[in-house]
Amino acid sequence: LTVATAEALRRELDLLIPLGHPAITLNLNNCTYLDVDGVLALLEAYKRLHDAARTFVLVASRGGLGEALQA
Repeated sequence: LTVATAEALRRELDLLIPLGHPAITLNLNNCTYLDVDGVLALLEAYKRLHDAARTFVLVASRGGLGEALQA
């Protein structure tokens, strides 16, 4: 999830969030790299959903990105 893909994620979330689902899950198991733009996109999504009293779930396997996100 990099500067090259963060905007695409934002666009997808812009379509999903208004649908009112109680939770949105993002599977990052195949994500091998996360730059600052990717982190910002995830934090923005979390804030938008949190402010709407909804849940944002990140799925990332153990090791690598999963451990970095947990820290």
